[in-house]
Amino acid sequence: MTKQVIEPSGSSSQAIGWDDMLREKGYVLIEGSNPEEAVKYAKQLGKIIWTTDVQIRKSKGMLTSTRGLEFHTDHHHADYILWFCHQQTTLGGESVLVDAKEVISHMSDLDREVLRSINLFEHKIFDHDPEYYPLIDASGDVYYSFWEYDEVLSANDRAVLDRFSKLLHTHNHVNITLQPNDILIINNRRLCHGRTEIRGTQNRHLKRYWINKLGGA
Repeated sequence: MTKQVIEPSGSSSQAIGWDDMLREKGYVLIEGSNPEEAVKYAKQLGKIIWTTDVQIRKSKGMLTSTRGLEFHTDHHHADYILWFCHQQTTLGGESVLVDAKEVISHMSDLDREVLRSINLFEHKIFDHDPEYYPLIDASGDVYYSFWEYDEVLSANDRAVLDRFSKLLHTHNHVNITLQPNDILIINNRRLCHGRTEIRGTQNRHLKRYWINKLGGA
């Protein structure tokens, strides 16, 4: 199958490269590739720091369930996420993307200031991982987890975070149903991603790569 690069909607140039697309819109979809090419794309962006087979299993984990996933970012050390699709379900399982930085830019100055002060729960995966990480860090990058923060937020912080969450759901979305041999790459520090419920066959299999552009975690 011929490898094709699908431009994000609204891209200004038909000749733009995949890496330019990624910088411009925060994501790029590459059709008809293969696992070896996926690794090559990942290594062009930085160092692969974590890989996961995203498959349905009998476990309590959200990632391995059939449930839909709310908008979130992955670990803050992952500057980029690359998914390679081995197999897709027959119904559901759409990847849904939203530009969190764009959403934040539409909020009030006061709300943005509150968001900068909020620290959210972070999974401890790598050595020296903090228990919490700022929603907006010093460089302006976004980290958003929708779980386990109720007890550490003030009522005002929670109200602003709820406004941010609602805006994520009402802002422009990109819905992508990955097909076998497709690659999806996103800027994890700019875009939030989610997934629709898996309602068809349960053999859906994506390989996920976390990529750190500086090569460390």
